[in-house]
Amino acid sequence: MNKLFITLFLIVFTANVFGKNSQENKASDSVKKEILSDAEVVFNKGMSFSELGEYAKAKKLFIQAAKQQHSGAQLMLGIMHYQGIGVSQDFGSAMAWFQQAAEQDDTDAIYLVARMYLVGQGVLQDYSQAFKWFSLAGELNCPTSQFNLGAMYYEGLGIEQDYDMAAKWFKRSADQGDADAQFHLGLMYDEGIGIYQNYSLAAKFYRLAADQGLAEAQNSLGLLYKKGYGVQQDYHEALEWYKLSANQGRADAQHNMGYAYYAGLGVEKDFNQAMKWFNLAADQGYAASLNNLGVIYENGQGVSQDYEKAYEMYGLAADQEFAEAQNNIGYMYYKGQGVKQDYEEAVKWYKLAAKQQYTEAIYNLGLMYAKGIGVKQDIDVAAKLFETASKDGHVGADRNLDMIKKINKGY
Repeated sequence: MNKLFITLFLIVFTANVFGKNSQENKASDSVKKEILSDAEVVFNKGMSFSELGEYAKAKKLFIQAAKQQHSGAQLMLGIMHYQGIGVSQDFGSAMAWFQQAAEQDDTDAIYLVARMYLVGQGVLQDYSQAFKWFSLAGELNCPTSQFNLGAMYYEGLGIEQDYDMAAKWFKRSADQGDADAQFHLGLMYDEGIGIYQNYSLAAKFYRLAADQGLAEAQNSLGLLYKKGYGVQQDYHEALEWYKLSANQGRADAQHNMGYAYYAGLGVEKDFNQAMKWFNLAADQGYAASLNNLGVIYENGQGVSQDYEKAYEMYGLAADQEFAEAQNNIGYMYYKGQGVKQDYEEAVKWYKLAAKQQYTEAIYNLGLMYAKGIGVKQDIDVAAKLFETASKDGHVGADRNLDMIKKINKGY
């Protein structure tokens, strides 16, 4: 898993989301029931004013109901302070109101207290406290809290890292339809992290999230269709999922769209379309697309050949330590294309890419040592490099290694 993001709840000031828990509170006696009944009337009036945008009146009524321990009113006051609606934004006051509602087992409030601890708003950031409150809400079946518990177990935030527990909480959340949980559970099956790798289950959970419009799930499902993992290989189907994701602005999906047009996967080759999508991803700094634009300019595919532009694109990708781009820069220095020929610079860039186990760079570095170009000739070093590249399936390295072996045997 490249990076796991813990979902942060988007608080929306509306009448149809919060306050539901207050209706479930059961008073232990008739007096308390009467008090809560009165508080509910006041609360509902406050919600009506909030719908009309009359927040000052809404706030006054919420305070009146909150003093009677109405959790929905306490929650709404917290939201108003959090977002700065009708009051000055104040995370500390928001946290105080959320905690009052949370103490009455208001699930939404418990979640929000956890979130505040998670990101350090209104309180010092405290992963242990965040985990505690997410656990409370998770056991009350809050799907977003269940997802966040999975994320915390996965990352080891506030708790010892535990992939089994991460999968458990992702599954509980996913079963309630949480798209983020469905995606991350799919990702665990896809990459075999903490659970047995299972591409069919990965495809199942990716699809559940993708059908809800989650861009990263759409892109990941597209990749499974491209590779034929867990589903029948179908380049056209892959392209359809990439497009849904790319249209939401995901750089990796835009890159995949570009590559599909570049290679003719599921669509006719079209370098103009490839450049369009690569450029969209490159504008977001996506290294692979920057590198591929360099390839297009270097080879003059759909554009006039432009070595200087190619070098520029490779440089932007190499700045992000993208190994293929580092190798390509090395080759441009070797050939003197777009830059002044400089064998020592070529060796430098090949070494940078080779450190990342990029096979072509390992092979190219072997050639430099074998010929003594840009570096002191060293056949033994060259042989080791060719052997490494050969193990990765590089045919040229295999031939050169055989040649060195024959020379050493006196053939």
